[in-house]
Amino acid sequence: MKKFHFTSSKKTEGHETRFYFQMYTIVFVICALFICSWFYLTGRTFISKGDGILQHYPALVYYAKYLRTILRNLILDHQLIIPNWDFSIGEGSDILATLHYYVIGDPFTFFSVFIPTRYMHLYYAFIILLRLYLSGIAFSCLCFQTGQQNQYGILAGSLSYVFCYWAMHNMVSHPYFLNPLLYMPMLLIGIEKIFKSERPYLFIFSVFLSAVSNFYFFYMLALITTIYVMVRIFTFYHYNFKYAVLQILRIGLAAIIGVAMGAVIFLPIFLFL
Repeated sequence: MKKFHFTSSKKTEGHETRFYFQMYTIVFVICALFICSWFYLTGRTFISKGDGILQHYPALVYYAKYLRTILRNLILDHQLIIPNWDFSIGEGSDILATLHYYVIGDPFTFFSVFIPTRYMHLYYAFIILLRLYLSGIAFSCLCFQTGQQNQYGILAGSLSYVFCYWAMHNMVSHPYFLNPLLYMPMLLIGIEKIFKSERPYLFIFSVFLSAVSNFYFFYMLALITTIYVMVRIFTFYHYNFKYAVLQILRIGLAAIIGVAMGAVIFLPIFLFL
């Protein structure tokens, strides 16, 4: 008797998703090479003449040395010593309060501890492109999460999102300002998962990342996320008041947990302001 084998829709969907992200990666690399070629041909780096060379790049180099000092004390002396004050910053300043705006709390800068200073300019450029790439991934996942099916439309939207004017301007002038491009879709995906009664882990983690990365962008992301939740509630769930209130409470509780997790950095910065 002849047997028939049917491919499950879940397997087909997984194949299409892998194909999309492969296509996104290829197109992103082509666009990134096109952009980087201008810098290479003109003998320039991603370090801008203004804040880049005066603030962002020195902060990254300082942070790498700062982390290596902590790691060296931990390995060699078996002591966890985290310096809080440095008189070489201006006339003396709090390290956390000074560097939080630039590098401390940024997950992309943490691995600078393993990069020698002479190669730091390459790592500086690498994490700029990595931020852009992952932002497009997050935006694509948000589109899939909200039920979008047109992969070509999602690809076009993702590339437009990644290579918008904000991203192109800040990738050389204020590269750490690119992080909200990644965090915003992550927060919204977390919101959608909560609306679908799924576990809130992604939302909690996204709130945590936003809280420890940059206080200024954190409150702006919180404001935008709140507006998004209100629009979603009044648009789709206004007919079920009890369900809407329950989801708002779940989102609020998850947000509190995320902020509490990030309080080790967020609270000292908040008190310093």
